[in-house]
Amino acid sequence: MTPVRCETKAGLVFINMDDEAPPLAERIGLPDGYLEQYRMDRMHVVRHVVAEWGANWKNGVDAFYETYHLHAIHPQTQGVMADIGTQYDLYPHGCQRMIVPIGRKSPRVPDQDGVDESLRYMMASEGMDADAFQGTAADVRAAIAQHKRRRAKTLGFDYDHFTDGQLTDSWATGVFPNVQIGMHPEGCFLMRFMPHPTNPQRFFYDAMTLFRPADDPNYKAPDWMGVPDGTDLTGASRPDTEHVPFGGEANLGEVLDQDVQLLNDVQVGTRSRGFRGCLWGEQEQRLRHYQREVDRYVNGEK
Repeated sequence: MTPVRCETKAGLVFINMDDEAPPLAERIGLPDGYLEQYRMDRMHVVRHVVAEWGANWKNGVDAFYETYHLHAIHPQTQGVMADIGTQYDLYPHGCQRMIVPIGRKSPRVPDQDGVDESLRYMMASEGMDADAFQGTAADVRAAIAQHKRRRAKTLGFDYDHFTDGQLTDSWATGVFPNVQIGMHPEGCFLMRFMPHPTNPQRFFYDAMTLFRPADDPNYKAPDWMGVPDGTDLTGASRPDTEHVPFGGEANLGEVLDQDVQLLNDVQVGTRSRGFRGCLWGEQEQRLRHYQREVDRYVNGEK
């Protein structure tokens, strides 16, 4: 076989087709030790789906780099995700992340105190007794974090180095040019946005669900991870990759089905005579940072 340049970081294998490119450590841009603390090297791929979507791969990246579309495209998330005031962290070489509070209502929801079905479902998914919970909606996120710390000790996991926010929230981390990792202590979502070989108006959404198993047979993946019933979570075997053709049913959940439709519409819009380039808003810092790095390569600055 023809050798290819290869480096590893945090349990992930990176290949590079350019033998003259700088080392991975110089280009990944993220804070030292950030990826490593999630121990992805102890996780296993429990599901792998490759689905063809109707948009350019860069539009695919953009759709996962902001939260302001949630209230319009994913209204069902408003009860458990604080979509306003998301923290954006920008790093060198196009890398970045956003921290989305989970277990907290969107500020758009009129009732900020009541513990509704969405929050009860979230607690039950984490193994909590939602019926026994005493407190308001504002107390749920902290209660989930405390529950996870207690459970981690019984499972033999070390969560002491995580902040409470890391135990509850989505730390969606972008590695330039086409990778996003949804970081969670229980498992990670590794997403790659792969260009179509012949059609620039389509791309392949390549998604791997990683899960860290425990010896406790009662410990399972939280429902929000979307792992189908009956999935082997032990890591004893790697599942076959599910290939979904364009227009096919990927069974990735309601939210991603909505994203598929959104991207179809966005792609049509970018082909309009009226579209002359993006006008970035304040909530599009990640997109602007990412697309500016793309421009540097396209324009020969890098």
